[in-house]
Amino acid sequence: MRYLRIRNWSEFQHYKDRDPPWIKLHRTLLADYEFSRLQDASKAHLMLIWLFASQANGRIPDDPEFLRDKLSLKRPPDLKSFIEQGLLIPEQDASKVLQTGASNPLALARSREAEAEAEAEAYKASETETPLSGSPPDGAQPESPKGNGRTNTAEAESVLEYLNRVTGHTYRFRNPAGKLTPNADVIIHRLKEGYTGEQLREVAMLKADQWRGDEKMSTFLRPETLFCKKKFATYIGELELEHEERAT
Repeated sequence: MRYLRIRNWSEFQHYKDRDPPWIKLHRTLLADYEFSRLQDASKAHLMLIWLFASQANGRIPDDPEFLRDKLSLKRPPDLKSFIEQGLLIPEQDASKVLQTGASNPLALARSREAEAEAEAEAYKASETETPLSGSPPDGAQPESPKGNGRTNTAEAESVLEYLNRVTGHTYRFRNPAGKLTPNADVIIHRLKEGYTGEQLREVAMLKADQWRGDEKMSTFLRPETLFCKKKFATYIGELELEHEERAT
């Protein structure tokens, strides 16, 4: 039996037990592009699926007929559409995961990390920082980088050039109009938080060494994954642990 996970469930649903009497419905859902594209009936189905999934920590069986009975629906929910929109994330078959892990623990760890990355990518609003380029909404002024903006920009460009060298990619720092790209934005935001360019370069090399030979994981060697706010803190922790191991 294949199972599906609710997108970004662990971030928005926090409970002391795994069978809560209610779930949270966040207002940001109104601005969710994928959710807005659904038909009204499908939106209602998805909310019922969320309620059902709360009994199993955000997981449901990939079985439309079973869910129709459990949710008292007149027709099966369109799970395929929810998956295509990234609102439901397919899990690996449990038997395959166990078999892989038994013979290759590293492959199992990478598989789990890839699933986590895929979920993060599916949730496009996870990076909620104010863009440094492009047009601000409703005439608002974009946030200015704290500290020396020119220094941040120059250092961010150096970091991206380094990432391109170690990965063989050609990510652009500015678009043809001369505006900063999202690749530049995410790096500058990390510099604004106090991280150094050297730390960003070290993280780029660390993950390049780990993922470069892996066809699946190498697709995540990109700025939006390596330097996004939540993931970067994790990678910095890995880097510090590696430094400690080298020192002993």
